[in-house]
Amino acid sequence: MSLRTWLLFGLLFLALIGAGAVIQPDPVRASNAPDAFDANAAFARIERVLSPEAPHPLDSEAADRVRERLLTEIRALGFTPEVREHFTCLPHPEAPVSYCARVRNVVFSLGPSEGPAILAATHYDSVPAGPGASDAGMGMAAWLEIARLLSQQELQRRVIILISDGEEVALLGAHAFATQDPQMNHVQALVNLEARGTSGPASFFETARPNADSVRAYVAGAQRPMTNSMMAAVYDLLPNSTDVTVLRREGLDIVNIAVSDSWPNYHTPQDNLANMSRASLQHMGDSALGAVRAFALNADAGSADSLVFTDILGRTLVSMPEWLGTALLVISALIAVAYFWTRGREGRWRAFAAPLVAVVIAGLVSFLVGYAFNTLRPGMFWFGHPEATRAWTGLIALTALAIGLWSAGKRVSAPLIEASAMLWFTLFGLAGALALPGLSILDALAAAIFAFAAVLAWRWPIAARIGALIAALTALIIWAPLFALVEVALGYDMPALNTALIAIALLPWLGPLARLQGEKPWRLNVAGLAALACVGVGVAAVLPSSTQARPRPFNFVYFQDTLNNDAQIIAGPPRMPLPREIAVAAPFTSRMVVPGDRYRIVEHACAERGITSAAR
Repeated sequence: MSLRTWLLFGLLFLALIGAGAVIQPDPVRASNAPDAFDANAAFARIERVLSPEAPHPLDSEAADRVRERLLTEIRALGFTPEVREHFTCLPHPEAPVSYCARVRNVVFSLGPSEGPAILAATHYDSVPAGPGASDAGMGMAAWLEIARLLSQQELQRRVIILISDGEEVALLGAHAFATQDPQMNHVQALVNLEARGTSGPASFFETARPNADSVRAYVAGAQRPMTNSMMAAVYDLLPNSTDVTVLRREGLDIVNIAVSDSWPNYHTPQDNLANMSRASLQHMGDSALGAVRAFALNADAGSADSLVFTDILGRTLVSMPEWLGTALLVISALIAVAYFWTRGREGRWRAFAAPLVAVVIAGLVSFLVGYAFNTLRPGMFWFGHPEATRAWTGLIALTALAIGLWSAGKRVSAPLIEASAMLWFTLFGLAGALALPGLSILDALAAAIFAFAAVLAWRWPIAARIGALIAALTALIIWAPLFALVEVALGYDMPALNTALIAIALLPWLGPLARLQGEKPWRLNVAGLAALACVGVGVAAVLPSSTQARPRPFNFVYFQDTLNNDAQIIAGPPRMPLPREIAVAAPFTSRMVVPGDRYRIVEHACAERGITSAAR
């Protein structure tokens, strides 16, 4: 057993566990340049708009009061806002129902009085459960401060500020602006601000295709870029929606920015001013200001290119044409195949299988653990203490790497392991890029570094060893913070996928690990890491699935079907058992409560006033 090997395993574990600290926004600045975003001034405005804090959902008296205070703040900045009132309906994309309401959008503009425009959007309504300080008070605060700053500049394109109504119901205010407001005809670019939490970095998570103009506008002014094209590609596959969903159209440049950490506060009473992070507000404001400035100070470039991109530790952004990212992976894979084949014949196929063994074991073991958790503790077992699940998924991935190296045998040379690991890393990256082109950038840089070093190694043998280490560091720097963002955005509903991705991202470290271990046996490393993984699973098993700081999500909905004279109180979600206090309060049963032949939602429903109805 090598102490240096254990030290490297420990450093990799710490990188996985602590990478989230790297992506946190900078502290609020004590002073600001005249043209810089002032988070304290922005917070003071939204505090006046939202105080006294109370839920202000669509078409409520509370919403009227918030809107009037918002109009007062806009006028104090020297603008002339308008309230655009529309009655609008939006069909549900999957259900035989439509959402209809009267919305009151707040709109004002700056810069040229006519001509091409940039739309700066957010919303002012909240859900009935909370005051909406971050969702989307943070966006309102950012746009008011940005409007003040942009009013001091000569803009080439007009900036229209849209603070929409009815976003929480069905994006109705934005839908009305997109379909009924003539100003939308002039919009060439859209920057939208949202929040799915109350803290953390403000991430650029959705864009358009082609995306070159959007990415370049974002990076032009981003002081702490927090984005990657994988995030945008995956978001396009999810059922989530923001105002961008109904505002987007062909040829529109899009920068959608959101804060997502502390998401247990999302849509709850905890989404209040006390929990709003001013550092997150500053990061959102800086990012949005930079993007809007870049759009508004320049004419539409009209680029038809699509880029793949990623930030590096939130300090700089690397981008390249989409085709180039895929081409780099193809070329790197071909070079990796040739390099692997020339590293020797003894143990070649065991070395080739070792990385795949590691990834399969990582995914399989994590799947079994997750299945056990979901069976014994249905619901989001990881929700109360995600750091425990982060630990055991990382430890299972590290154990799987050690098992992969053990399976290769001690006679297999480290260069052969190194070449095999980089080959599989590149192949997994290529497969991901072919499925979702935005993924290519995450592996292309490390793969290209190793491929370049492998070519140099024909004349300078040590180059491969140096290149493999640099490639491993590059992969870790790109992937470790990304896992923190994935945890914030998606959680651990699919721990097997999380663990397999960790194992793939760490494949470049198989070479350095094999070199450190030498010919020493791997069984003690495997046993030690497996024991630590078991401890991690055990700790996660005894920790509660919710805490006071991270309460279990729960909603009550009053549902009335006037066609059948049927009224029910719906308590959910149905995947988890009802709390005892609620279960004994009334005869709740799981039943289908939303009408329609193709739209079936099962919730815990309680008939009200003795009215009963068969499940539909």
